[in-house]
Amino acid sequence: MDEYSVFKEISRRYNKKITRQRSIIVRKVFSLHKHFTADELYKMLRSEYSGISRATVYRTLRVLVDMGFVEEREFGRGKKYYEHIIGHDSHSHFVCLKCGRIFEFPDERIEKEIEIIAGSMGFKIEKASTIVYGICKECQGG
Repeated sequence: MDEYSVFKEISRRYNKKITRQRSIIVRKVFSLHKHFTADELYKMLRSEYSGISRATVYRTLRVLVDMGFVEEREFGRGKKYYEHIIGHDSHSHFVCLKCGRIFEFPDERIEKEIEIIAGSMGFKIEKASTIVYGICKECQGG
């Protein structure tokens, strides 16, 4: 079953309306394979569809976050970034402090170490995220 079908099924289960606008927004979010802000998503949608308001984009993103389809992160830049997580492997992020670019990297070893440490402390992990801040190769001049 594809991501959108899963979204429709869960929406029906929780009596969430699937309006034409919400459907367009959700399909767009699932088509993106990068981090984006709500305003970036709104601008993308406005260039393709008329009649979608900024408020509808924000509300739909909140629904997707609440339902577990999308994660919201801040990356220390004063903006909220989103990415859809269904069907994506677990990963961590490098964030360049100069240009703001976000680089993803697989984190299987990091995840295992965190699980071991949490287990030794009797800590039950609900959600984990690793973000590393630094300067990317391009901004270092190399």
